[in-house]
Amino acid sequence: MKYRLATLDDIDKVLELHYKYQVDFIKEEDKVDGFVTTAYTAEQLTSLIDEEQGLFIAIKEEKIVAYVMSASWHFWSIWPMFEHMVKDLHNLTYLGKTLSVENSYQYGPVCIDKSVRGSGILEKIFDFTRQEMSKNFLF
Repeated sequence: MKYRLATLDDIDKVLELHYKYQVDFIKEEDKVDGFVTTAYTAEQLTSLIDEEQGLFIAIKEEKIVAYVMSASWHFWSIWPMFEHMVKDLHNLTYLGKTLSVENSYQYGPVCIDKSVRGSGILEKIFDFTRQEMSKNFLF
């Protein structure tokens, strides 16, 4: 398994995986194992890659089998749920530091193809993403 930051060339394959597990398109029998709620666009993924360096992928045998999105609170602010979360950041602390839009970021969603679930991929892509995001954020 290989983990890396996604490039613009990966967008179509990421969207292919995404829509396989997105709530509007997922097979009914697969919903019990989880799904992604938001229908992201190629333009949003382009912004996530170009402006945030926040789309991480796992590749097995040349196929994208997982992705994680992580980005600044500014990026997520177009969705009302995240705007609400930002308003409460100042009430949260981690390791003795108060969270803010400057020192923290939003992790997720995560999408993992069912062919590799249970293989430890979540932990590995989480660690990879955290290491990469720590270059720009404290938390």
